[in-house]
Amino acid sequence: GHTAGVTPETPPVTRQKAEELLAEDARIAEAAIARRVRVPLTQSQYDALVSFVLNIGESRFAASRLLRHLNAGNYIAAALEFKRWVHA
Repeated sequence: GHTAGVTPETPPVTRQKAEELLAEDARIAEAAIARRVRVPLTQSQYDALVSFVLNIGESRFAASRLLRHLNAGNYIAAALEFKRWVHA
């Protein structure tokens, strides 16, 4: 979720505000992908990366093996990296 500027004293946000924050965070993730990814993506791959970058941030994405595999054109190895980020 969105955490920028959130403190224990921050009041709850409205649904509309939450959707605005999500849209802005998605734009930030999309910009990170545009800066970092050097290979063609399908819409599904792009959507998965937006979600991924939303959750881990650009700096971790930039340093990830997932991105290195992806930019090397090794889509399968990149896809297998997603499971390394599951910490449930």
